[in-house]
Amino acid sequence: MTSPADRCDERVAADPGFLAQVYLHDGTSFAEERSIRRTGQLAGGLQELVFPLPAGAAGLRLDPADRPGFIDLQAIRLLRDGAVTWEWVVARQGWRAFDACSRHQVLLPLDPGPLLSCGDDPWIELPLPASLLGGPAGLELQVDLAWTGDAVPEPGRMALQALVRQLEQHRLLQAEAAQTRRMYLHSRMEARRLARERAALQRRLDAIDGAAARVQPLADTVDVVVPVYLDLGETQRCVESVLAAANRCAWRLVIVNDASPEPALAGWLRELAGSDARVVLLENLENLGYGGAVNRGIGASEANDVILLNSDTEVANDWIDRLRAAAYSDARVFSVTPFSNNATICSYPRMCEDNALPAGWNVADLDRAFAEANRNAVLDIPTAVGFCMYVRRDGLRDVGLFDMELFGKGYGEENDLCLRAADAGWRNLHALDVFVRHTGGVSFGASKKPREAEAMVLLRQLYPGYEPDVHDYIQRDPPAQARARAGAALAAMREEPSA
Repeated sequence: MTSPADRCDERVAADPGFLAQVYLHDGTSFAEERSIRRTGQLAGGLQELVFPLPAGAAGLRLDPADRPGFIDLQAIRLLRDGAVTWEWVVARQGWRAFDACSRHQVLLPLDPGPLLSCGDDPWIELPLPASLLGGPAGLELQVDLAWTGDAVPEPGRMALQALVRQLEQHRLLQAEAAQTRRMYLHSRMEARRLARERAALQRRLDAIDGAAARVQPLADTVDVVVPVYLDLGETQRCVESVLAAANRCAWRLVIVNDASPEPALAGWLRELAGSDARVVLLENLENLGYGGAVNRGIGASEANDVILLNSDTEVANDWIDRLRAAAYSDARVFSVTPFSNNATICSYPRMCEDNALPAGWNVADLDRAFAEANRNAVLDIPTAVGFCMYVRRDGLRDVGLFDMELFGKGYGEENDLCLRAADAGWRNLHALDVFVRHTGGVSFGASKKPREAEAMVLLRQLYPGYEPDVHDYIQRDPPAQARARAGAALAAMREEPSA
């Protein structure tokens, strides 16, 4: 009589391979005719599958196998002309890199280990920036993996049992986390009530004392904190613009490499930090997300004010000096946000739109027009916009840092911080005399929409009046005149005779 193990061996011998495919996104969808196939060996152990890629794909999707089972996926690399431009290694970055990626019939492990293919069409989209897939031909994707399911039934069975135990434990932890989250939200709301009472008392004291005197910065230096994760080109433009700008106040550039998967980007940052004394480079061993990276950058000093600047921005002229002047225009200013082409309520020329730069003008020209048209002018706003926000150190000492417990990676944490500050009696200002270019979406790309939705649910729970305040601000459009003055200044500059 044939044993189950013998029957398994016969099946493996009769079907020794599995099919892996890489699908190319054309900007609209993935399709079978835009796929590259490679065959792996069931009993071949760890093997490297190489997929040559044509130029111009908008994204990649990996189908690791055409059958259910356990797949030991060790590493994925993107190479151009033999040089690695992007790399994911499970032992180094873990499965969190795929948290926001779409997937089907694939169950990711809680810890480094084999993933489980749950059907005959498993796939997962790769967290690759589209910018790395452009340019000329010469690209290839290398996938290091081993099939551990059908080829060795007993270890596979044991792994499945372990996975089931992990899932059961995970469900229990999720229930405990939900309860902890509810308790934390309740404590935050109580803290808000107490903060509002304290702020009201402080305003009464200030009125009795004849208003608070002008305050001085805790330190002379401003830290420009830039969290970096993807896109060498955008990062270079941002960093080089900061280094080239002409400011009177002392400053330093604090770059936080948030475990970037791009070797070229990490290498360029290290070379820059080694050659320019104005640059401080902090490198995270694992990806902390925007809020975690910013918190680490803020911690580079105990006294310096900070400017939180996205890596897809461009600055010009004496931008720091003007933001700093706005920040100390009143004793209780917490944050200051400039104008930008893409900054929701601080956008130009159209509010709440992703605007292209006006034709014929660069960032320095636009910034000069705003500086001339709106010198020292500010407005109160419901919240800062996180692409570029000056934050005073005394405000941070009072309010605290980004709340990573609630907001995790990527969206809403700056709104929460500013609303906590407002509850404590601080002001969030819009500097009408500064312009900073912003591209938008470099770090999180397509995963941003779900993060926005999740963040808005939390913000509504914590601050029921926030959304109505923002809608009211948009309807009133207080910065309309400042935008018009800047437009007139640009028109006048166009008519200036060339030197």
